[in-house]
Amino acid sequence: MSFCQRFGSGPCPIVKPHSDFDKTKFFGHWIEVEKSPSIFDLVMRCISVDYSDDNDGSINVAVRGTSLAGLPLTVNGDGLPQDVSRNGQYSVRYGFGVPFQGTYITVIDTDYDDYAVIYSCTNSLLPGVFHTEYVWLLSRDGTLSNPSRQNIYEHLDRLKINRVGLQLSERSACVGRNTTLNNRESDEDLIQGTTLKPLPTSAPSPIAGV
Repeated sequence: MSFCQRFGSGPCPIVKPHSDFDKTKFFGHWIEVEKSPSIFDLVMRCISVDYSDDNDGSINVAVRGTSLAGLPLTVNGDGLPQDVSRNGQYSVRYGFGVPFQGTYITVIDTDYDDYAVIYSCTNSLLPGVFHTEYVWLLSRDGTLSNPSRQNIYEHLDRLKINRVGLQLSERSACVGRNTTLNNRESDEDLIQGTTLKPLPTSAPSPIAGV
């Protein structure tokens, strides 16, 4: 397993946020279900995240988990909106510097009650040379149905976001709300015999570098 985000050439691509994103409905506790490998894997397991209002237009981000030594660990960050007229896209800065500084996140899909899909991208220190990207599938209760998962996969495909290498979060050793075991069918099984739900249409977002 590789403990790094995916690298791509050039700046971060333009990715559309969820249409009519309502941050108030989105706020609250989410549990990591599936993800791209990331640098967070080097420091914690059993990851969940809490989003809340900072009352100044930005959002509070608290990534919680268990350290490799088994101790509780929280990484706090602030999410600044990229455009006040478009919710769902934020520049998140965490408290302990590079390489977490300047991470752009986009909420590309959510139903607020069950699942959320976060895409993040970080430009290299030399602008335009390369970027790293990350896909995060979250759930309110730590589970994700296969119909929902297939809809998410197809949405990622339509946005041309590479989902190769997505990994199920391992929570067999977690405690509290993170103990639910995670599983999924193969892509072939997901495709066969599944009735798809319509996905929401995303609003255009001509924001460069997100």
